[in-house]
Order: sequence, then C-alpha cells, then structure tokens
Amino acid sequence: PDAVINGGKLVAGGPNNIFAMDANLVGASSGALVVKGARIEGTVVFAADGKTVTGVKGVLGGAVPQQSLIDVINALPTSAFPIPKDQLLQLVFTLVPVDQDIDGNGVPDGSSIGLRFDAIGAVIAGTEQ
Repeated sequence: PDAVINGGKLVAGGPNNIFAMDANLVGASSGALVVKGARIEGTVVFAADGKTVTGVKGVLGGAVPQQSLIDVINALPTSAFPIPKDQLLQLVFTLVPVDQDIDGNGVPDGSSIGLRFDAIGAVIAGTEQ
C-alpha cells in the first residue's frame, strides 16, 4: 500500500512517489512545486469516535528539482518577498545545496526538502494519475 496508518502514525510514499503542490496556493501565477521521492510521516488526529480522521501533523520530505524551485519563485509576485527577487534567487543558488540526483544520471539536479505541515480533514473528490 502507498499509505499506512498504524497506532496513530501515518507513513506514505517513497522513492517512486511524486507530490506536486499547485503554486497558486502560495500566490504564484502558475507552476507547481514538485517533490520527487516524496514521503510523508505524521501523527493522525482522530475524532472522539476514534475512527474518523480529522487531521494529520507531520513532515513531507523528498527532493525538489532546482528548476522547479526557480520556476515557482519566478512565478510569485515581487511583493511576496522582503528582498528583490534576483537577490532571493542568488540566495537560493548560494544557500540551497543541490544534493540529490533526481533524474538518475549521476549528477545532482535537486535539493533535499523537509516541510512540516498541519492538515485538516477533507473530502477528496477525485485523483489524477
């Protein structure tokens, strides 16, 4: 299975999984933040009945292609940053190590990422392959 809840702990994903967050959620005009090799670990929050999931608190980890990160930054409005966008991109190039070989060619092309999250219950209307 892709996701397992055992003893209130959620584990999902792995080396062949991709998580894409629509950049519109963070104010970008277009694009997606793509996490490859996506894995989620978290604690499931249940309703009083002990069965209904009302939320999850956890961490999403994986690798982000450098170009995906650059594309999302470029798609965000300049007002989203406390410094000029070109300076932010320079900081990304300087401070965010490219330490993951995402495409498997032996050359690092992405950066490790770990994002903490708090999720609330929702109804998923459909999935996309």
